[in-house]
Amino acid sequence: MDERRLREYIALIKELLNCPSGEEFVILKANTQLVDEDLIMVMEQIAIQAEEQGATGTTEFLRNLAQELKGMLTQATKTFDAGSERPSAYLELIETLMSCPLGAEAEILREHQDLIDTQFILTLAQVAGMMAEIGERKASEFLQGIAAPLAKGMKALPAVQPAQNYLDFLGEVLRTTSNSNGNAKVVYPLLAANLDKLNTYFAQVLQDWVKETVEKVQPSIAHSVVVDLVNFSVLIQQFSLGNKAENLEIAIIGYQVALTYFNRDKYPEEWAGTQNNLGNALVERIIGESGNNLDAGINCYKLALEVYLRDTFPEDWAMTQNNLGTAYKGRENGDKAENLEIAIQYYFAALDVYQRSVFPYQWAAIQYNLGNVYCDRVAGDKAENMEIAILSYNAALEVYQPNLVPQQWAMTQYNLGNAYKQRIRGDKNENLQKADECYLAAMDIYKRYRDPEE
Repeated sequence: MDERRLREYIALIKELLNCPSGEEFVILKANTQLVDEDLIMVMEQIAIQAEEQGATGTTEFLRNLAQELKGMLTQATKTFDAGSERPSAYLELIETLMSCPLGAEAEILREHQDLIDTQFILTLAQVAGMMAEIGERKASEFLQGIAAPLAKGMKALPAVQPAQNYLDFLGEVLRTTSNSNGNAKVVYPLLAANLDKLNTYFAQVLQDWVKETVEKVQPSIAHSVVVDLVNFSVLIQQFSLGNKAENLEIAIIGYQVALTYFNRDKYPEEWAGTQNNLGNALVERIIGESGNNLDAGINCYKLALEVYLRDTFPEDWAMTQNNLGTAYKGRENGDKAENLEIAIQYYFAALDVYQRSVFPYQWAAIQYNLGNVYCDRVAGDKAENMEIAILSYNAALEVYQPNLVPQQWAMTQYNLGNAYKQRIRGDKNENLQKADECYLAAMDIYKRYRDPEE
């Protein structure tokens, strides 16, 4: 690395450190010629220097950003491997589609029919995922909108080896899920070994195969297949490797396909459970408009409550009440103050069932959630809201112990520190001292979690 290049890296890192939160990837996109492994190395070196100087905020920011860039570069390498066929032509066609006038996409695709194959669809999906990761949601949605119908149309073409590979993988996944009763320790190694297949095309293969299978086999076999599908969807939704946006899309497709079989009248419990799972996936969804995704998730939770009645399914009812509380807390559509009041109502409803003596960790989780809501609450007296938040966080810490649930304990300590920092009542200096104590306690756990050998 020459001196001029190093100066450019340092200037870019300074710009990233000083930019408003959320604009980092906009700046990186404008400086793509500098985004490489050497930039990551310089970031990590500066992070080490910052840590030695006690600048923990700078250290954490740079390390987190470096980790994200590593993931993006790894994905890009997989997508544009020099050994794959016609990668440049695929990319040129995608660029043409993204820059063409609205409505011209179909004609451009017709003019390049020789490039429309399975690998092109996979490349489309992977580029869409990368766009979502850097905040370009509209571009991601645009490419997903092109990839989905193309993938659906592929089943009309003669079977090719890549498609068969996906079908073989799908069969192995469902068998492994079934044989292990959805055991993550058994299924996740299989997924980790096939990250290249966890994409939009796989979701389409899954959808088509399950629908066709359910129509042809005996009801008992069909039911078993759909149960395995739901269990797999739960696992892929929680899977930490690969592309998070695409993992969620696979889970969403899985739940939606399952709901075409699990109708409410015949399978009420399965229907409600799948609605709740679909709600969770939609609330987490990365692709699409986040406000609409949240509202769709809320609708799924409310549908689940048509079956999950308090008297007949108390635990499921409480779980869904808690999910609704969290969804309304983060809701973007509607009036913010009203959404927060609704969230509080749902959390307190859940506490009717989640009592500390019977469900200590669920109780603590809702106390933590209430602390978050009261910190943000618009209605009521600000000083009183902050006192309730502090009481809620401290209540959660009565259950959360650092040696048992270190991440939850540290997270609660950190948010309690924020609450003390914003506290209106009491002595200001004492509140700030308590805030610092909470931050230090949380950072000690985070440091041990990051460096377990210490």
